[in-house]
Amino acid sequence: MNLAQLHYFRKLAQLEHYTQAAQELFISQPSLSASISAMEDELHIKLFQKKGRNVRLTKDGKEFYAYVCRALDTLQDGIDTAWERGGLLSGQMDLACSPSLLLDFVPELIANYQAQSHTKMRFQFHSIRSAQEMACGITENLYDAAFSTDPAPAPMLSIPLCTQKLSVFVHPNHPLNRKQNLCLSDLSSYPILTCKANTPTGHIIHNMLGQSGLSASQTFDDEMTIYGYLSHNQELIAIAPESPVLTHTLTALPVCGMPENLLPIYLIYSKENHISKAARQFLTFVQEGFPTSKIA
Repeated sequence: MNLAQLHYFRKLAQLEHYTQAAQELFISQPSLSASISAMEDELHIKLFQKKGRNVRLTKDGKEFYAYVCRALDTLQDGIDTAWERGGLLSGQMDLACSPSLLLDFVPELIANYQAQSHTKMRFQFHSIRSAQEMACGITENLYDAAFSTDPAPAPMLSIPLCTQKLSVFVHPNHPLNRKQNLCLSDLSSYPILTCKANTPTGHIIHNMLGQSGLSASQTFDDEMTIYGYLSHNQELIAIAPESPVLTHTLTALPVCGMPENLLPIYLIYSKENHISKAARQFLTFVQEGFPTSKIA
């Protein structure tokens, strides 16, 4: 049994699918199957069992998986320490992110980190709407951490970083763009676009609208669709998280009585997973960079 086989075994255990595991490992599926079979022959146990089109670890496989993960994680820690001393500490983090946070919050955060860090960390972004889906992905080691507008279920760690500001957006030629001293009641004559109520952001916005006697005329799964729709229609209004990126094409209206700081942003990760030294440095940077009252 060699080190490559242990990596193959762990990847298959995480993805539970031979084709997907082989693709991520850059080997053929027959090669992966042969490697797992050779491990089972050497260990005299069955590591996986079929379940539909997928595979699952057997009881013996789960026990062996725990040992393999500890061994590979310890080895990686040693490599990281050596690289750090040689100025070569690097790695890749897979980050799950709420779609709206990929507009500028996460890119700005990563840019600040890369400007200050000596590590050569690479980041892969995954646009995920549900904090539950993010948590499952972290548990299955598909993602190292997540940035979400909704906390994940326990025992996942959900650390509040800051809050996003809600804004009223219109096309630059919208009639309200010429009015002064706007109130929420001034919005009642126009169709309001916002997120669906079953999304974290939408839930907060719909509650706010209801308290003001307003309602949304059309809802969407994500903010990006709202912004695109609004940019081509001069009669609509959108209520969504504010982003500096949007002010290039849309106008954010100052509205009296508009609640602020309603949309929290969370850093989500699990202490149960192995976290590389480079990833730990990034997580520390994120948590130390946000006082509790900061607004994104």
